Amino acid sequence: MGFFLTGDKVFYFSIQLHPQMFKQPKPIIGMLHCPALPGSPNYANSLENIYQFVLNDASALAAGGVDGLMIENYGDLPFFPDSVPSPTVACLASIARKIKKSFSLPLGINVLRNDGISALAIANAARAQFVRINILTGARLTDQGIINGKAHEVLRFRNRIGARTVQIFADISVKYSSPLAPRHLKNEIEETVHRSGADGLIVSGEATGKPVDLKTLQEVKTFCEGKPIWIGSGANSQNILELSQYADGFIIGSAFKPSLDAPIEVNRVKEICSKLNRSAQ
Repeated sequence: MGFFLTGDKVFYFSIQLHPQMFKQPKPIIGMLHCPALPGSPNYANSLENIYQFVLNDASALAAGGVDGLMIENYGDLPFFPDSVPSPTVACLASIARKIKKSFSLPLGINVLRNDGISALAIANAARAQFVRINILTGARLTDQGIINGKAHEVLRFRNRIGARTVQIFADISVKYSSPLAPRHLKNEIEETVHRSGADGLIVSGEATGKPVDLKTLQEVKTFCEGKPIWIGSGANSQNILELSQYADGFIIGSAFKPSLDAPIEVNRVKEICSKLNRSAQ
């Protein structure tokens, strides 16, 4: 949302970002879980091996028929609550650029746990189309402590670096977190959309791979003000058709592999994508 002044009146206008980012009506974004990057406690690999692992997963996702890709520093446990170190940003930017050179699919960036500034910087440098921010507004109790949303910084930074076409997908009641006090979901949705500028909303289960609560999903659908709703966890070949009644797209990772640390299996990707009549890219 933007505005301009004339006389004593304020006129508001909408900024439409990438209306044709995805070619399919119910796009599937395949997750690329990066192994532990340099500087993180579990780093025990070479950069070249990490690059190859991620590119192999991207190839499997593209061959299986997904509509977009998203990378995240999944192996960097335990996560920083906010800003990540410069080696993490550099590695993710390098990986993102390699993916963009190799694949024509839209690309997203998620810097765990909640570094929206770095995610936008990487997206802008790599020409990625969107970012995921776990906590854009409000505050949540997480295993990293209390994390405060920084929409005021994130949106100003996006504008300052000339990245206004990079869309922001924001989680609603993100997984692995709890509210600090009871509140109505409607209020959180309205704040995320109207006061914090989210371009899309993500609804997940309690943890990675856990299914979403249908009642919550329906409530988000009711109050989303026309913003696209993404399923952020738990979608699989058995439930994706039912979930598609309430969602505009899916972010899928764990269902594409036998375990979270294993490579993506193209047959699993094809099985799920075929449920929505996807074909290989």
